[in-house]
Amino acid sequence: MDKLADYEDGLKALRKPTPPSSSSSSSSSLTSNAPSGITSATNRISAFLTASSRGRGGPPPSPPPDSNSLEALLEKERKARAKAEERLEQVTGELEELSASLFQSANEMVAEERRERSRLEERVRILEGRDEEVKKRLGVLESAVDRIVRVRQVLSVS
Repeated sequence: MDKLADYEDGLKALRKPTPPSSSSSSSSSLTSNAPSGITSATNRISAFLTASSRGRGGPPPSPPPDSNSLEALLEKERKARAKAEERLEQVTGELEELSASLFQSANEMVAEERRERSRLEERVRILEGRDEEVKKRLGVLESAVDRIVRVRQVLSVS
């Protein structure tokens, strides 16, 4: 994106008419007479080109592309961005569907667990009631056995 902006700035600078200069003997006098926008654009382009040529160590950089190729690059970037945004919307939709499905499943699992717990608690209440009943019966039977044992003792003594 920075490259594209630099190229556009360079093209704008090249398209602007340059004021006539009094001295054309050196390029430094030309840049000093040039408007500051052109100078900064030229400096940015030259800095970019020298930095990229130093980093590669290979052949000198190619000249900046013309406006048609810049427009083509810009259009290509726009299409890529639109495609990426479309994909993002699709993935976001899928994520929302999966999240909804996950929460629905989790809610069903929780509801099922609550029903199962309720059934088990009811079963425990029933068993505890039976246990109390059995304890009462056992108490009655133990007291009856105690009476039988005492009666046997009384009968066996006499």
